[in-house]
Parts: sequence; C-alpha cells; structure tokens
Amino acid sequence: MFWEMLRVLRSLQSQQTYSPAYILENVPLLGDPRARAMTSAHQVRSWIGLAVLLDAARVGSRAHRPRLWWTNLLPRDVLLRAYDGVKSILDVDRHSQSVFYADRSPMAVVNLVGQPRAALPTLLSYPASHAYKEGGPRLAWDSHLQRLVEPNAEERKRAMGFCTSTKAVPTLSEASRRQVLGQAMDLNCLTWIVSLGLA
Repeated sequence: MFWEMLRVLRSLQSQQTYSPAYILENVPLLGDPRARAMTSAHQVRSWIGLAVLLDAARVGSRAHRPRLWWTNLLPRDVLLRAYDGVKSILDVDRHSQSVFYADRSPMAVVNLVGQPRAALPTLLSYPASHAYKEGGPRLAWDSHLQRLVEPNAEERKRAMGFCTSTKAVPTLSEASRRQVLGQAMDLNCLTWIVSLGLA
C-alpha cells in the first residue's frame, strides 16, 4: 500500500504546479541489512526526502508505535524539535539541567530521573521570580556565560510550540515579551485540542 501511495503521489506531483499536501507513514526497516530493503530506503529518500522516526508514545499515545513519517506540511526540523525534548528548544550553548526528581501527578509524568529532560517546569512571566532562585530546574546552563540563566523569550516561544521565526515587535522589551507569552495559549495544546475536534 505504501508503494502504491508513493506512485500516486509522484504522479500528482508531476501533473500539478504545486505538490499536493501529504503525510505518509511506514514501518521502519530497523536495521534490515538486505540490499533490496536498503535500495528501497534510498529510493524513497530521493523521492520525498528523509523521514522522521517517531514513537507515538512520545507524543501522547498510550501505546508504542515507532514509525517513519514524511510530510511536506512543515519542515523536517520542526518535527524533530517537537519530538526531541527540552534540548531542542534551547539556544546554542544552553543546556537543561539533569532531572533529579521525577514529575508527579497531576503534572504529566514526562521527566524521569536519569533521562534527558523532556519538559521544562512551568514557565513564569516575571524575571527574577523566587522560582528562578537557587539553581532550580527552571534554569538552563549557559556554557558561554558559565552560569545558570532563565529561559529567554525565544526559548519560551519554542517551548510553547511557536516558531522562532515568529517576528518580535522591535520596541517590545525581553521582559514584556515574556509577559505576553505568559498570557498566550500553548500552541501545542491548542493544536492537540483542535485536531481532536476535527477528528
């Protein structure tokens, strides 16, 4: 079925000025060394680009389902960032702190001791809040400054699902931008709710 879908997609792409939107999923090869399987993988890559390996359990499913995904609805790096935990939203030279305490209900239990941090603690809009004191997990390590720092407005935008390319108003200060983000809906959550409503 996957190969037939690719055939149809390639046919539509060759006949239309603009490529039709697509989202494709397939079972990963998972180390299949057979020459035929490897040739197939290279052929797919040449037609529709690199896939992103996603496990549905990492994005809210209650069952593991590792699959390869291709889409032209958004850039591949956006999919990777959405899936890759906190390290993907931090600026270069910034790193999240280790997880010393696992999350507890009623929060989503995504941060586990010994695992990379999957989510930042609740972001607060006010700089120098007591929540940012004493090296708490809300702070990120800046290897350039050699100290713990609060997430900046750009990092907060990415954590909430907004693209960095979303333009900032030039006259708006960093503190004001954080306050605006503190009043905004989380785009990840909003998208999930809308997708359920449209399902």
